[in-house]
Amino acid sequence: MDDLAALGARDASRCVVEAGRCGKWIRPARVVVVAWAAASCAVGAPGAEPARFPPVDRPVAPIISPAYSTEAARDRHGEAERVMNRLGVTPGMRVADVGAGDGYYTVRLAKRLG
Repeated sequence: MDDLAALGARDASRCVVEAGRCGKWIRPARVVVVAWAAASCAVGAPGAEPARFPPVDRPVAPIISPAYSTEAARDRHGEAERVMNRLGVTPGMRVADVGAGDGYYTVRLAKRLG
């Protein structure tokens, strides 16, 4: 019955009712539980140095400005057009916007590509 507890109450009761058919579920359940336990131990190993994030109030580079803070501002500066021109993006090409974020370039690429 201890092996059945790893499956959860609902599955365990089903296995008791279906006596001979539960064996196929016990072994995979053990593997999942052992793998999860091993992964949990590796992540929080004692003595491991925790990841350090930079302080929130760190200074920002002086070249950073709010000039490109909105899509409208980016469009006024012609950002997408300049990037696509430098990359040689022309109508009919196939492109991928990997890591598209909020989709700023995706929309402008679609307009240019047709």
